[in-house]
Amino acid sequence: MFVRMTLTDGVTDVDAAAAQLRDEVLPQVKELKGFRGITASADREAGVVGILTLWETEADMKASDAAASQMRENAVKAMGGRLVEVQAYEQVVQEIGGTPPGPGSPLLITPTKMDPAKVDENVEFFKANVLPDIKSTPGFRAVRNMINRSTGEGMVGIVLADDASVQEARARAVKRRERAAQQGVELGQISRREVIFTAMG
Repeated sequence: MFVRMTLTDGVTDVDAAAAQLRDEVLPQVKELKGFRGITASADREAGVVGILTLWETEADMKASDAAASQMRENAVKAMGGRLVEVQAYEQVVQEIGGTPPGPGSPLLITPTKMDPAKVDENVEFFKANVLPDIKSTPGFRAVRNMINRSTGEGMVGIVLADDASVQEARARAVKRRERAAQQGVELGQISRREVIFTAMG
């Protein structure tokens, strides 16, 4: 699975952004070959909105570039924000808990960086050693690990149930940092958002 991530800031109406995705973007993007889902998250105080679209193959994602560009332009206008960046990733891990995430669910995002030559090794380490710990966190809802194989940059997103589970997840993340460093994985600062929209294709 492949992911296109669009990041905007200066968003003045997060709820309007969610409505735009539901009413305008989703009906259009569902018609494109290889579309597998869309999810969006926001930091309301900072006016930041991140939108992920999921694609079956890298070729499908690239083929959607022109259509996505137009939809992105319209969405940014509706949100009242400013486009910051558009990135492409390979989704190497996705797990959903017994209760799927929905709007309002807290989301913790951790940027990652590693030697591109060690992506496969580190993905296997993540699956064997990090994923079980994340999934055992009380209130776990979902996790997604994405990576750009060319640059070695990526991010891990964990969706949780409430503030208590967020605190527990943060505490566990602190303990994992040393092990990550030993693997040659640099972990960035954790940021918190909330899920504002999700629809799987």
